[in-house]
Formats: sequence, structure tokens, C-alpha cells
Amino acid sequence: SSCCVRSWRNSTLHSVCARLINDYALELGLTPELRVLDDRLAAHAMRIALEAEVGDDERAELDELAERFGDFDWARQVRDVIALARANDIDAEALQHSAESSVAGLLALLPDPRAVGELEAELLPVLSAVLAGPEPHRDNLREERRAQHEMQRALARGDALSWTQWLALANHSSPALKRVGAAHTAHPLLRADLQRATELVVAIAQRVLGRYQGEKRRWGALDFVDQEVEALRLLRDASVHDRLREDIALVLVDEMQDTSPIQLAILSELSAIARHSVFVGDQKQAIFG
Repeated sequence: SSCCVRSWRNSTLHSVCARLINDYALELGLTPELRVLDDRLAAHAMRIALEAEVGDDERAELDELAERFGDFDWARQVRDVIALARANDIDAEALQHSAESSVAGLLALLPDPRAVGELEAELLPVLSAVLAGPEPHRDNLREERRAQHEMQRALARGDALSWTQWLALANHSSPALKRVGAAHTAHPLLRADLQRATELVVAIAQRVLGRYQGEKRRWGALDFVDQEVEALRLLRDASVHDRLREDIALVLVDEMQDTSPIQLAILSELSAIARHSVFVGDQKQAIFG
């Protein structure tokens, strides 16, 4: 978003926040000589915090979950949770509540769980019957047949199939395999894996965020989201409100549709201070939906 305040014409919202923090650093208990981390340095610091906070046991468990889900980049998920929590100004307690609500909402979408081992016992004879048929001639079907033999051997050993394997069965051309494969949403281990993956990601995100924030304090640095958080804290201070009211006549915001929740809160505070405000945006272009 672009925002005009005082003489800060054609300024980005980040530059407005930086100016506010610089002008009122002492009120915030900050040094006026703050170092601001750009996106590259902030991402590097986040990676360091992530490496430091994930132990070997957790990493092994996450890797196992990633293998079963097939497309589970847990490190990216941790970073996404942190980014969303910060953009929405969600503290650790609210984030934990959000995780619990997310798990409950997710599990409520799934059918009632079947008994442990029931789906595997139902699948094995169906899979064996399909494999007893003639060998396919097409290369892609031969590859599919090899995957089915692998599943059959795994089931015979008592090993669990991955969720990508179950999903492949759910999309199979054989009606019998498709029926059993589609029932995997009622698998009790799927519920357990989804819940555990969510709990691990959020727990790690909380720890990584704490370390990341601590490292920035030690360096005497802020990143762009910190600037927004501190600027909002300033704008909610009644004494700062009164002083800014003398200076701000107009707040003009363009590209309003691209504001995050915390940015919207900042702009709302500025609008309350200014004698006049104008907001321009296009809902159809909203990157935040």
C-alpha cells in the first residue's frame, strides 16, 4: 500500500512505519540507531533459528510424516505459520488456540474412523485379485502394476501404506480398488498423522519465532513486520495520538486491497488521527482474498 502522511508523500506503509519508529524511538524504549533487516537477512536469521530449534528426534518424526504424506514440506509450513501469525499480530497463546481449533475443524471434516487394520484387511484380497489378472502391455500400466506389487508386499509384511499410495488407489480405474482406496479418509492413522503434523508445526513455529525475536533484540535490529507491530503500538498510545493529530491533515491510501490485517489496523489508527482520509482499492485484485 502507498500512504501519504505529513510530508511523507508517495511513501510505502513500511517507510511510514520506519519514520514513526525513528521519531518516537525513545517512547518505545528503542535506540534511534536501529538496524533494519531486509527480507534476505530476515530469511537467513529465520533459517538459523529453525535449524537451532528442531532436534534430531523431532526432525526424524517430521521426515517420517513427510514420507507418508508425500508432499509435506514441514520447514515451509513452519515459516508460513510464523508469517501468518506475525501478519495477523497473533501471540503465542492465541496461536496455540488457533492450532487446537484447526485440528478440531480438520478432524470434523473426516468420516468416523474405522478400526485399526480394517482397511488393510479389506484391501489386500482386492489388490491380490487385481494383480492376478493379465499383465498390462502399456508402459504406464506396467509401472502402476509394479506399484501395486509393492503395496501388496507391504501389506503382507504388516507395513503401513503411505497416504499417497492410498490416494493412488482412490483414483484407480478398478472400481473395487477405487472403493477401498477412497475409504482411507476414515483410516485412524490418517487422523493421528494429521493431528501430529499440525501440533508439531505449530509447536516448532512458536519456538522458532521466540528464538528469532530474541536474536533480533540481541542484535538491536527490527524487520519489516516488527516495524508494523511497533508502529501500531505507537499509534494506540493516546499521548502519541494527540501529538500526531497536530501534524496529520490527510491520510491517502492507494492499493487498499493489498493490506494485511496488521496493516489495516495501522491505517485505521492513522485515519482516526487525520482530519481527512481517502482509501482507494479494488476488491477483485485483493491478494489477501
